[in-house]
Amino acid sequence: MIAEERGLVTFAGNFADVGVEALERLSDSLHPLLERAQKQGEIRADLTADDIPRFLVMGIAGLALPGTASSTRARFIALLFDALNPANATPLPPLHTMEGDLRTALSHVTHG
Repeated sequence: MIAEERGLVTFAGNFADVGVEALERLSDSLHPLLERAQKQGEIRADLTADDIPRFLVMGIAGLALPGTASSTRARFIALLFDALNPANATPLPPLHTMEGDLRTALSHVTHG
C-alpha cells in the first residue's frame, strides 16, 4: 500500500513537471469558451478560466491511476461533469490569487 501511495506521489510530481505549463497555456484559450458556456447556462458561473487547468489535473490524475477499471473511470467522468453543472451547485469558496499557482501547489504534494 505504501509503495502504491509513493507511486501516486511520484506520478503527481512527474505530471506537474510535464503537464502544468501546457494546461496553464490552455487556460487563456479556454476563457472565451468558458464565458460562452456560462452565458448559456451550461457551466457553473463561479468557475474561472484559472480553475480549468486545476480541474483537468484532478481529472487526469484520477483517470490515469494504474489498475483503474473502466467502470471506475466512467463513474469519475460522470462526477467531473456533474461538478461543472450549474444545477444545484454548491457555491465555490472565494479564490485568493496570492496563495500560489498550480505548480507550487503540486510541488507541496510531491515534496512536502
